[in-house]
Amino acid sequence: MVKDINPGSSSGVSDNSYGALTADGKLIFYASDGVTGYYEAFVSDGTEAGTFSLDLYKGSSSSYPDHFTSFNGKVALSAYTYDGTNNTGRELVITDGTTAGTKVLDVYAGDNSSNPTILGAVGDQLYFTATDANGLGLFTTD
Repeated sequence: MVKDINPGSSSGVSDNSYGALTADGKLIFYASDGVTGYYEAFVSDGTEAGTFSLDLYKGSSSSYPDHFTSFNGKVALSAYTYDGTNNTGRELVITDGTTAGTKVLDVYAGDNSSNPTILGAVGDQLYFTATDANGLGLFTTD
């Protein structure tokens, strides 16, 4: 075991957990530590010290991340995000496996959820559907 993510519970990792790898071999996946929400995005470099929560929805609420996709050396995913001040709803998140290298792409600004669904990566472009002020559409980002 690399790390007991939720000590005292049967497991912090779901038996149907999803994840993806960054270019430098960090695994981005979802788990529950009983502190940062029921399900949050976690990072692991394969060591206990290098396994931690990104806590995309600050506090004890959950971000419920999904659609993990390796992309341009990073991982893209969809999650509920809250920075302690602003609730941006369910948005596209791109991370290199560090807190500083985790960015939220808020397609539908404000408290509106973009509800992105990642379709896949081709070359250096990530394709996804999301909702903006005009409704559901196809988007791409590099």
